[in-house]
Amino acid sequence: MTRKTDQKWEAVDLLGSYHILFETMSEGVFFQMTNGTLVEVNPAALEILGLAREEFIGRNTFSDKWDIIREDGSHCPGEEHPSAIAMKTGNAVMHKILAVRNAATNQYVWIVVNAIPQFRKEETTPYCVMVTMHDIRWHKRAEDIWKARIRILEYSNSHSLDELLTKTLDELEQLTGSKIGFYHFLEADQQTLSLQNWSSATLQKFCTAEGKGRHYNVAEAGVWVDCILQRRPVIHNNIATLPHLKGAPSGHVEVVRELVVPVFRSDKIVAILGVGNKPTDYTNEDVEAVSRFADLVWEIAERKRTEEALKENETKFRVLFEELKAGVTLTHQGIVVDVNKRMIEALGFNNRNEMIGKNLLDFIAPDSRQLAQQEKARIQKEESYEISTELNFLRNDNSILTLDMRGSFVEICGKIYGLSVYHNVSQRKKT
Repeated sequence: MTRKTDQKWEAVDLLGSYHILFETMSEGVFFQMTNGTLVEVNPAALEILGLAREEFIGRNTFSDKWDIIREDGSHCPGEEHPSAIAMKTGNAVMHKILAVRNAATNQYVWIVVNAIPQFRKEETTPYCVMVTMHDIRWHKRAEDIWKARIRILEYSNSHSLDELLTKTLDELEQLTGSKIGFYHFLEADQQTLSLQNWSSATLQKFCTAEGKGRHYNVAEAGVWVDCILQRRPVIHNNIATLPHLKGAPSGHVEVVRELVVPVFRSDKIVAILGVGNKPTDYTNEDVEAVSRFADLVWEIAERKRTEEALKENETKFRVLFEELKAGVTLTHQGIVVDVNKRMIEALGFNNRNEMIGKNLLDFIAPDSRQLAQQEKARIQKEESYEISTELNFLRNDNSILTLDMRGSFVEICGKIYGLSVYHNVSQRKKT
């Protein structure tokens, strides 16, 4: 065999190797002629586009309709496609991020596109363009989840828990293409559900059923609690066929398909988050996205829930503090930091500002100050955790008022405060 023949067969082998690479590579590749006709494509590109080979070859990028969007979600017209720009300018268009709607799943697939013009020898005008597509849907979804979490975190600073949960579900609907969303807390007994919220779309367009804030048992709920019973994410892509399906309450949205995931903390389910009525079936990709998103936003929701519970308790205790029939003072290092209405009235003042910021001893009559200091010292030496003694106080008009004081030290947010409760015993002593 001559050297020329050897080179010919080497070239054939090399072309065969390139063809295998073209067919098996994970990067999508296709070729487009100057008139827009698509002439060659590899399996990876067909998978991204959701088309069979015969559906792709012969189509025209200029005349056929393609659903392609930019990063901001706006439509990308044909003249702005990377292949069209590369064909027109003769320059490569590199690393362009776009999303193309997959014809099989009807969902957008995010890709990085490179369009490289091809030239014949000694020609300056391209005769075709080679387009490569790298699927970045996982990276894009991870980025979208993180951005959504940041938006929710910022939103939580100025909105209630109720509004925060609605915002969370709205974001999740956008991520998954769903039409409805719901969020439940599961109490520590792992049996009691508290229905917290639905997404904006669920409330506005679909669901008028009552039940917000209601607590009820897992056994009373619908098929969506399968995720609690099975302790894992659950997909129901055809709810109507489920043998254990329960009838929906009056006014409740009809659910065709759903994805529900549990949120775990210390081996206990603390919440469940669900989406439903996506136009196409839910997939494992959706499970991964919803699970990750639910886990990330739980800390934000729990923190907000705790804040609101503390505020509610603070309001209750403030009412008790103000309406108590006895006088009350709260001091730090002897300085009055809070005082209730009954104590202000007892000493003849008009408002709390006349007492806050001043030393409590300033309001005690001179003949009782030494006794007050002795009792304070006893507590500080841990001789007694609580004192009970009668002290004479100076009213605003310099008259004397005898009060029975019961005091103790309490720790609040790492600081030690003196908490004292006073009862007027002047009339009793006079009697």
